[in-house]
Amino acid sequence: MRRAPDSEKVRERLALISGRRGCGGLRTVDTSEPTEQRASPVAELSREVVKLYAHAYGRGPTKARAYIQNDYALVLLEEIMTPAERTLVEAGETERVVSTRLAFQEAVRAQFNDIAERATGRRVRAFFSQVHVATDMAQELFLFEPNGEEPVPPVEDPQAKNRR
Repeated sequence: MRRAPDSEKVRERLALISGRRGCGGLRTVDTSEPTEQRASPVAELSREVVKLYAHAYGRGPTKARAYIQNDYALVLLEEIMTPAERTLVEAGETERVVSTRLAFQEAVRAQFNDIAERATGRRVRAFFSQVHVATDMAQELFLFEPNGEEPVPPVEDPQAKNRR
């Protein structure tokens, strides 16, 4: 009989694999215990944006992928809408859903920027958020200050200490 893999080993393997591919996404990574090394910036950005969505909307996206390049970071999110928003879309109230989503994004703009700056060590000079209702997707785009600027030092998440 085949033995089930140890969950700790599975989590470590998933974290290693996802870090090598350089793409963000929802990961099974245990954050309850302190780790010797920091999560990859891509994984951290993806995970923290999903958490902020869950906090702001009461439900987070089911899929997320982050990309970090020299001048920008992009987070793509799928299956973002709440059941109430889906009902409004079915009733033809697409613009109401989009405008409400964008208003929420504006209200938490500083939190989005803080997440990107903590994850990348770069200062955000512009943040763009877009919702595409037909595909139930969103994108969060962070443009960084030019490379000549001093990088923002990574900051310890104050809530992370409570999770340890």
